[in-house]
Amino acid sequence: MRWLVPFLFLLLSCLLALPLAAGQRYRQHLVIAGTGDSQELLRHVAHDFMARHPGILVEVPESTGSGGGIKAVLAGTCQMARVARPLTQREKEQGLTYLLFARAPVVFAIHPSVQGVRNLTREQIIGIYTGRIRTWGQLGGSPDRKIYVANREAGDSSRRILERFLPGFRDIRTFVGETIYTTPETVAILRSTPGTIGYIPLSAAAGTGLGMPSLDGVAPTGKAVASGDYPLAIPLALVWKDEPSAPQRLFIRFLLGPEGRRIIEEYGAFPVR
Repeated sequence: MRWLVPFLFLLLSCLLALPLAAGQRYRQHLVIAGTGDSQELLRHVAHDFMARHPGILVEVPESTGSGGGIKAVLAGTCQMARVARPLTQREKEQGLTYLLFARAPVVFAIHPSVQGVRNLTREQIIGIYTGRIRTWGQLGGSPDRKIYVANREAGDSSRRILERFLPGFRDIRTFVGETIYTTPETVAILRSTPGTIGYIPLSAAAGTGLGMPSLDGVAPTGKAVASGDYPLAIPLALVWKDEPSAPQRLFIRFLLGPEGRRIIEEYGAFPVR
């Protein structure tokens, strides 16, 4: 048993060294809270950024919405917010800086079980969300099963765009289907529930396998968004208060540089700088 004391001493030394090692690895910590619309995109950016800057830990937590991210910045519980809308006048007056880094088309996404629906008209969208169109067969889809509808809450960034640019959407008094409160949850429901349709930013649809029909024959390409032929697009931006710290400046430079632009485009969004 004489070996036990040295073994326990060695074990205790290793355990005590763990926090120190972690502290040496991540000397600085950057939290970017907010919308789910750019959540996965910025997680990818953060992953590649940390590979270049191993002393900085960048955390992109689960969605709290654009407003939640802004509130966290103002409360000092995170350094930056990810948002999918412009700042309000009141927010501007609180000394926030707004950096638009991309635009993401809002698309109508369909569970891959539905085949044959490659285009939707504006009238068909209104029909789906009012309940006048109830089955995929009415749209040429196969199999001819019930349409399950995922909607977003009033004030959501994507819904605001639809209400602004999709005639008749704002005037719907009673929506069919379920109201979902975050983009990641909407994506999860679209992927798991056959026959479901919902609207999400294209940046949140990357790698999901969801069907994404064109709208009135127009696909959500960068050219169509820039020309206004595809008007359904939300801004993706970062927000912070006061002078940015050194880690913030490094992250912003990386996001706006070639590596960041590549990732933005991989997620179906379009860099603006």
